[in-house]
Amino acid sequence: MNMTKVAIIHSEEVPGSPANYTESHMLFVKSMIKEALDFLGGVKKFIREGDRVVIKLNVTGPVVPEQLSTTDPRVVEALINLIREEAGAKEITVVDCSAFAIDTELAFLGSGIALAVQRAGGKLFALEKDEYQEVEIPGAKVLRRVRLPRTIREADVLINVPKMKTHIYTTVTLALKNQHGYLLWGDKLRFHRTDLDQKLSDLYRAVKPDLAIVDGICAMQGQGPHSAYPEDLINDMNVIIAGTDCVAVDAVTSAVMGFDPLEVKTTRIAFSEGLGEADLSKIEVRGKKIQEVRRVFRRPDADPRGISPYLKVYVGAACIGCLGLIRGLVDAFTTPYVDLLGDISFVVGKNSELPSDIRGSVYVVGDCSEEHKEKGKFFPGCPPFLDLIKEFQDWDALGVPRQKQR
Repeated sequence: MNMTKVAIIHSEEVPGSPANYTESHMLFVKSMIKEALDFLGGVKKFIREGDRVVIKLNVTGPVVPEQLSTTDPRVVEALINLIREEAGAKEITVVDCSAFAIDTELAFLGSGIALAVQRAGGKLFALEKDEYQEVEIPGAKVLRRVRLPRTIREADVLINVPKMKTHIYTTVTLALKNQHGYLLWGDKLRFHRTDLDQKLSDLYRAVKPDLAIVDGICAMQGQGPHSAYPEDLINDMNVIIAGTDCVAVDAVTSAVMGFDPLEVKTTRIAFSEGLGEADLSKIEVRGKKIQEVRRVFRRPDADPRGISPYLKVYVGAACIGCLGLIRGLVDAFTTPYVDLLGDISFVVGKNSELPSDIRGSVYVVGDCSEEHKEKGKFFPGCPPFLDLIKEFQDWDALGVPRQKQR
């Protein structure tokens, strides 16, 4: 029986850092990627001379490489060089469509990806500038129709290169979650609640990359995918994980991160629907064994309640869409300054019970909480990503003295 194969490569030390590395450091990473692909049959098994290769990264925004939110520039430069040298691809294009309607070209620049691609001789392309076509997804449960970019649809070879991170909505964000970046902002926002895991499984029906390579050189635990806590940044994970089945790659990587693969809902749904393998006993792991590199990552928490006595959250019948949004924003923008903000209250979900003496700044979040919109500042949406993010970015509105923002 032919088992699904996933390769794990580990080094005790990887030289350089995402923001500061030399050519020799990059070549070390290239040797790790080559070793992983050799376990799967070699680069030429996937790429023929003259192919148009598309590499989908995880570049969520213009965050500096040290924040470990984006694919490591060392990995990007190394992979492009490896493909050019071993396979003679006609064209190598690095793509993404950033989260939160952020200009992807700015994200490429800020994350160090633009310079890495330029050095390696690849091309950069922001998917929001592409031609999108609506396609039907047979067998999908929630994402029955979706707009997909031409560059993804017409690639001869598609390589998915996610970052090894946790995620407050989906437990982990790996190969399956990274495909969410094909979508324009409006389609990203659709089904971004408790139905997100099913949406990602549906999307995998529409697009199956030829290869997934997880960048686990550095990683993020805890409050990913954009944790503001230094203790969540892991600078010495030092692994590359690769395979052709995104479900199997996610299952193995989740196990390396200390999770049961089937506690990751996206993996479990895709596996149950026959889209890939998640039973570790049926996956042939080549290179290092899972137990040799496994760490127990801190689990993400999407619930904003109990973070601070200054922060009150009144929850009715709410889902992870609004709760996760609030938690992510509190983590990112207010936690270091929460004692400076005074009383802040969030109201979320249907049938929330509110006290008569609710004090301080009151934010009524999401369509389900509309019954309380007169009690504070109302943010409609399901969930209201952009408006609430903009509110939190306005430090004056939160009363944070500007000298305290550093």
